[in-house]
Amino acid sequence: MKSPTFDGSPQPPSRLAVLTWFTFQWLCVPLELVIRLVWNLAMFFGDGVDGAGMKEPLARFMSPAKLALSMSRNPRRWERHVDRLFGHLADQLRGEKFTWGTLIRHPQMYVSRESAGVKSRVRALTVDFREFRGANYPVVQASLARHGLKAKPCVTGDPSQGLWVYLTDDLGIPVSESSAA
Repeated sequence: MKSPTFDGSPQPPSRLAVLTWFTFQWLCVPLELVIRLVWNLAMFFGDGVDGAGMKEPLARFMSPAKLALSMSRNPRRWERHVDRLFGHLADQLRGEKFTWGTLIRHPQMYVSRESAGVKSRVRALTVDFREFRGANYPVVQASLARHGLKAKPCVTGDPSQGLWVYLTDDLGIPVSESSAA
């Protein structure tokens, strides 16, 4: 769903919502992991085909440092966070080695892009809006460029739904018109 109100200005989350989630996550995340584990075992032994992913609950977990950041209304603090985040992701994309935290919080995707009239698919990492929502969007774009990254909104034209972040100099995998059909 497209957000008609996103204008690039900081949109920090509600402090009450952040505190509520931080409090209840200690019950919700482990409970959801147990439910997903039981579901996966039932699917495995029952010859089911669809299992439940175990990464999603862990990706929603909020550390005390994230709590402090989310409670902050200081755009400079968010901008420092965004700069560190994109620097970290750029280093990992260049080295093609990803930490467990990156694999859990920023799932890999292949996204299409067009450069000089050539269509290709590039490996990208998904960055959720909650990671940069307290910073001005032009600062987010400047941080991406500073680290040699480009971003494509997960939903066309709406960065408030998250970003796919990839290296600017990544040539990707060429896609021919016949294979795209």
